[in-house]
Amino acid sequence: MAIQGAVSQRINMLRFLMIFGVVVVHTPPYAPYGAVPNEWFPLLVAFFQNGFFRATVPVLTLISGYCLFKSGLDTNFRKLIAKKARTLLLPFLIFNLGMLLIDVLADRFFGASIVYDRAAMQDARAWLTSMFGIFGYPINLPLYFLRDLMVLILLTPLFGWVLRRTPFVGLAAVAVFFLSDLDGLLILRGDMPVMFYAGGIIALHQSNLRAIDRYAYPAFAAFVALCMYAVWFGDGSILVLRLVAPFLIWPISAVLVETSFGQWAVKQSRYSFFIFISHAPLLFGLWKLNKLAGAPVPVPVFTVVMPFVVVAILIALYKMAMRVMPGPFSLAIGGRSKTTVRVERRVAPALPGMWPVAMERRMAPR
Repeated sequence: MAIQGAVSQRINMLRFLMIFGVVVVHTPPYAPYGAVPNEWFPLLVAFFQNGFFRATVPVLTLISGYCLFKSGLDTNFRKLIAKKARTLLLPFLIFNLGMLLIDVLADRFFGASIVYDRAAMQDARAWLTSMFGIFGYPINLPLYFLRDLMVLILLTPLFGWVLRRTPFVGLAAVAVFFLSDLDGLLILRGDMPVMFYAGGIIALHQSNLRAIDRYAYPAFAAFVALCMYAVWFGDGSILVLRLVAPFLIWPISAVLVETSFGQWAVKQSRYSFFIFISHAPLLFGLWKLNKLAGAPVPVPVFTVVMPFVVVAILIALYKMAMRVMPGPFSLAIGGRSKTTVRVERRVAPALPGMWPVAMERRMAPR
């Protein structure tokens, strides 16, 4: 089933902005909850790293669940697996095993690996985890998201069956099972199955995605307040933030997509997946080089500037790779450079915070 044009634009915009947020969250140094100095700059950094951009994974997971169930792929498991093997598994293997290989070689020949820890890699369990995320986080740390998403893909037929019969009973069951960690090491982030399943409810039960647009500003204000609360009071409130953030952020996207900045972010969406799977080696490598060089870039400057630098470098690398080796590069990133998202040809009604749309196709990464 096609996704309406205005909704598609909002999804594409949020993908890019949330991926940028992922880069911000992973930019060192990181101050854990409860250990943030009571000074304006550390608190400001913590607001974005421990609060505002902690919405990234829930928003991206909800979008993933919505798009998958909206497409109806859950009813064709063979096609689903074939597609996700290309778009998720292959990029995971290339960018995780690639980082591991480079890091091991850098450690052996230069003694300067990025995150590889020779002392910790003493048994098969550690290697399987670093390589494939079997028992924990892979060496390319952010790719745990793809790892968990692939597990959810395997559960999709079961989710789809429940979604079409008792959706809200299923939601309660998914929340209790995964948030209580009854699955063990099956899923690393317990909130991801809840968001993925919630995206399925929205997709399959004719939800009006514009229904809460009128509450854009109050919802966003509530989100900011919840972020401040999470930063100030610590871990106990982060789960609540993760579970409600997508529903507080979605309405403001209707306002933001109308702006020139929003339209610029829509156009950058094609780079989102590549930025996500490749930012960690570059970001952590630059951090280590800065430390080895005696910190010529002061830590506060690094924290603020480096997310923008990393994203700009990766966009430039994407463009260069698409010119020099479009076929292999497209394959490595899951074929996303050649995909389109079909949208309905219609004119959306003029609602507050919306704009008329009339188009048949728009380039966007899946």
